[in-house]
Amino acid sequence: MSAVRFNSIFPTERGEEITLEIWDTAYSGAATSFNTKDNGYNLKYSANGFEEAAQFMATECEFVFWIENATHEALITDFVTAQEGRFLVRILKDSVLEWTGFILFDSTSYEEVDYPFAFQIKAVDGIGTLKDVDFKDISGPYTGKSKMIEYLTRALSKISYVSEFYGAGDVFLRTSVDWWEETMTHSPTGVDMLDQAYLSNAVYYEYKNGVLEYKSCYDVIKDILTALECRITYAKGAFWIEQISYRIATTIIQRQWETDGTFISAVNYSIDNDIDQTASGALLATGIYEFTAPLSEARHEFKALERRNFFAGAENVDDTHTGIDTFYTPIHGNSGETTLRITGGMVLRISSNTFAPGYTNPLEPFVAVIRLNIFLDNYGLQNSYTLQASYQVAFTPVIWHATPGLYVCQTISGPFLANTTDDIFTFTQGIDLITPPLPENTE
Repeated sequence: MSAVRFNSIFPTERGEEITLEIWDTAYSGAATSFNTKDNGYNLKYSANGFEEAAQFMATECEFVFWIENATHEALITDFVTAQEGRFLVRILKDSVLEWTGFILFDSTSYEEVDYPFAFQIKAVDGIGTLKDVDFKDISGPYTGKSKMIEYLTRALSKISYVSEFYGAGDVFLRTSVDWWEETMTHSPTGVDMLDQAYLSNAVYYEYKNGVLEYKSCYDVIKDILTALECRITYAKGAFWIEQISYRIATTIIQRQWETDGTFISAVNYSIDNDIDQTASGALLATGIYEFTAPLSEARHEFKALERRNFFAGAENVDDTHTGIDTFYTPIHGNSGETTLRITGGMVLRISSNTFAPGYTNPLEPFVAVIRLNIFLDNYGLQNSYTLQASYQVAFTPVIWHATPGLYVCQTISGPFLANTTDDIFTFTQGIDLITPPLPENTE
């Protein structure tokens, strides 16, 4: 037999009535009340938890049972000799099933003191127990073919508390799956593909050396969930199978099933949910606002970040290294306060064995115009120059221009070379360029 051996009833912060029950499958008497802590119980969800596969999000429940008399303490004594699965936990919220599971004896604890003392109890949803349960019918293997939903409900129904807490018409499984074969009926109020796709039962058993071997119920569930990119967990009094990639849909259709795979109904959920002061969206935690005295003084401290060398590591440009260096580094405009400074040295070596065209003086002046291509996003640094009398060069102001491919100029000037084939003349030019502020809409 089975009955509620202990129970605790208390309200939530929203006025709901919680009933926390401990069932004993070897008990037939009346229920005894017990007290728990102010927070009642804690539910934990973990993708690792007790399951090694990501397809399973295990759930566990923890609560404190205050041992206040000998009747309460007898529970501890029974835990010592009880078989796993004897003691169950059921939680009701306003008389509606919220959570169920097995009590783990090896995770309970208490302090050896006088009454009252806290007895820490932990329970799990029981999916992990299916690793040791063969996927088969009472008399042997399932035969023929079956719908996917039947595989799932058959396997989950072998958790021992299912027959205790679920009956005809109860919502046992909720599915949100959006895979469809082109010939399937896609109805927002009807069944999903789990009720339209079939598998051969022979997939989950085989003969080895003449002995029939079965897959475990756990492996059957895992196999189907893996193929459909789904995850299973337990919440609100039912198992939930959710296709993770389905979460991006504007409207998610959830189907509800009984323990034997009978379809109950379909419910639509929107991905957008308002947090307001209604019962379904009220805040569970709030902040505290306080008034302070008026401020008589306010100080703002601005710190300039360390100047950065964006060209660090760039190789010199010479006769053998003529490539373009590109630096992918984010630079924020900072409301027109950010500038770039480009410094370096330009070295020009020239040799000549003839006069410049039209010149007879071997020391005629020359001007070399050096072009630097500097781009930031789709902006290019731009100016222009004019060659004036006496070999002088006049530059226009440097600006950022929205058309890429423009340039900024530097010059090297000096006397032209004598008519020689041996001498090499070297000219140097320092570069120290500070750009205008970066455009506001660039990065």
